Amino acid sequence: METHFEHEYFTVNDVYERLKQNRILQNALKLIFISACRGDIRDDIIQSMRNANVVESKNVVPSQTIEQGTDTNINAVRVTAEPNRENFITMFASVEGTVALDSNEGSFIGESFCACLNSLEKDVSIVEFLTRIMFCIDRELNRFYGYGETPEVKIFKHRELTITKKVAESYDPVHLTLSNVNYDWISDKMKHILKRKAHFYISYQSKDGLNVSNLQDLLRSNFGLQVKQHDCLKTLALSISAKSEEEDGCVFIFIVAQLRTEEKTGEIFAKIDDEFIPIKRILYTSIGPNTGNWIGKPKLFVFLNSSEASTSRDNYYDVCQVYKESDFTRSGTIHAGLLSLILPQQNAVKFFNGELEEYTKSGKMRTSTFQQFFTDVQRKAINTFEIKPMVISTLEMMLGMSFPCQTVAKNFILTGVYNNVRVLRSALSNMYIGFLRGSARAAHSRPEIMAIECMLADSDQAHVGRVEKSIVELKCEYTVFIISAHAGWGASALTQILTSRASEEERKITNVNLSNDNEFYKALNYCNKDYKALFQQYWQLKGQPRPFGGNELIVLDNLDGLRSAELESMLKMVRQMAKDRVCLMISMWPKSEEIVEKSLQGICPVTIVHINHASRENQIALLESRIGGCVQRDAIESILEEIERAGAGDLTEKIGSLEHLATFPNLTGQESVNIYALSKHVFNLTVEMVLHRVIGLTPMSGKYQKYRKEHTKQLSILSQSYFCDTPVKNDIETNLEHYGIVRVLKSRVDVLSKTLAAYLCLSEGLISLKQIRKMPHEKRKILESMWNDKEQLNEESD
Repeated sequence: METHFEHEYFTVNDVYERLKQNRILQNALKLIFISACRGDIRDDIIQSMRNANVVESKNVVPSQTIEQGTDTNINAVRVTAEPNRENFITMFASVEGTVALDSNEGSFIGESFCACLNSLEKDVSIVEFLTRIMFCIDRELNRFYGYGETPEVKIFKHRELTITKKVAESYDPVHLTLSNVNYDWISDKMKHILKRKAHFYISYQSKDGLNVSNLQDLLRSNFGLQVKQHDCLKTLALSISAKSEEEDGCVFIFIVAQLRTEEKTGEIFAKIDDEFIPIKRILYTSIGPNTGNWIGKPKLFVFLNSSEASTSRDNYYDVCQVYKESDFTRSGTIHAGLLSLILPQQNAVKFFNGELEEYTKSGKMRTSTFQQFFTDVQRKAINTFEIKPMVISTLEMMLGMSFPCQTVAKNFILTGVYNNVRVLRSALSNMYIGFLRGSARAAHSRPEIMAIECMLADSDQAHVGRVEKSIVELKCEYTVFIISAHAGWGASALTQILTSRASEEERKITNVNLSNDNEFYKALNYCNKDYKALFQQYWQLKGQPRPFGGNELIVLDNLDGLRSAELESMLKMVRQMAKDRVCLMISMWPKSEEIVEKSLQGICPVTIVHINHASRENQIALLESRIGGCVQRDAIESILEEIERAGAGDLTEKIGSLEHLATFPNLTGQESVNIYALSKHVFNLTVEMVLHRVIGLTPMSGKYQKYRKEHTKQLSILSQSYFCDTPVKNDIETNLEHYGIVRVLKSRVDVLSKTLAAYLCLSEGLISLKQIRKMPHEKRKILESMWNDKEQLNEESD
């Protein structure tokens, strides 16, 4: 860096060394901010919805004009090892090779630093504060001019530091708004970009195969990541730069290889295909001009040292890009969005896997960001002589570890006087929330009740201007929550999500499945009058004895699983708990709502969550999360349209049947979907699920086939009664609603899944083609489709 004196300059290393020599500052965290040009490339806002006010300037190269297939920009992601840098954090105004800019107020980085410091609304970690500075530069300056700079933060192991908000008397927020500093998983054109993938390259002879496999399972189960392992770096690079899908919102790249430094420059290399290459060549696959797919989206790289790395060499660096705006793109600079963690220790994979597992088990991931996680891992990592653990970031948004649900559930309606919006928003932290006033059931007779349509979301990531809100007035201090849905519509799954989120409120949670919890039935036989004695006995039988405390959350899942005598005892204790203001949540079928509401009348209000049909957008999102890795979005849309044209749309409206549908082997790769075969597949999985959940049987159990045969026969007869519009015979058992296919209302059959009811009629031979042709269109359509597809299968088998 040059000074104002001729022929005088100094380097960043000079600053480091001087600070290290100061004994007073030996153990202090040292923050270094550098606003200086590091090259002649100017960062333009790419894929912007507004035209950039591009100003031509001599000796400056606009980033969008850099030719493809060149290494002009590769040093923007160069990583060097710098020994003895503990307790140092350096923030550069721009990445290597690019310019740093000034405004009328001074340097971009200086102006943004002051703006963030003056507008803190809460205490934040140093990592979040630096991210806010990058966010401010991007949103307030770069986008105003249409070009600017991409800051880079280089973090070594350091002491924790909290930047404290200003006291209320002197709090003077500027125009800067940082409420949306969290990554929102939405494109510039308001489309959800929820898909995320994890790509792995692991050296062929690495001994970390088992640890990598465990890590991949952890990423699938906790983060919803589609995991793909690559045999060579060429396929990995192509998957990142050329073959990523538009709906992808985030990408992880894990490199398990031997790491070392280049002696002269200190640059970090990885051993790939028997040759050490600079890791910048790997990082470069995710930025422009190499690719435009990831502009504005997080790209996380994790380099894990391995002592073994030997595969055949394969040239991979030959990809190109086109900057093309679409419904799913986000605008930004080509250098922003990178977050890299480098762990040089020998057991890096096992160590990283253990830390990630600890975060998921302890619940930290619900409230933490990947920036925080990476720095926590770095803080615990082991220093090596050659390379120190590093975190490098150009990611200008906080990336929360609690990823949004890939099925964006817009099909929840709350009915009732609901006072504590914050608890529900915290509980539903995987989704985006908006509250819209609407009409309620029987609103004319119960005017105090309102309906609230709820688009599930992370309450801490509500987007100003993107989600409308209305204030729900506090009308009471207590309410009992009811989750109401027919079988297979996701009530139990939603209950699990809610209880999981409630754990963050440090509540003691008891979740009882009333269908098959033998310990609870034993406790209910012993104690059927006092709820505290009941649950204390239940906890004793579960091997977890404790007294009934004042911070309990009791969840009663599937109230309809109780017999009439047990139900009455349970309702008495529900009334006791409501009188004592015990936090209570109950899931049930819609027909039982009125029973519980009447039971609690005069004691407390009831808040009911109804689960509606899944929208087409949600159907696509779920199937994308299950089969999207090999099927394009338009193909999924075509499959759903074909199923709906056949009259089998109810298979895609419920989350439960949609999950079963996604596993149908012949769903893709065929000219058309055979509705009869698809229905058979869904029904078989439904039977397996119900018999396991309600009776505790598996296909290997001795009584499984007996119950399956008996239930199939009864469901078939009820289905025939629906299509032929005949009353139900008295000797037919009608309590088969667990299957979510039919139900009986006053001797008449009401259908919940017309498609599965049609399948049962035809598979059991209960309806003829002659009868089908005489039926009204709304019944005939699905039966004719099913009949034709069954005939086709018979012809193919012959």
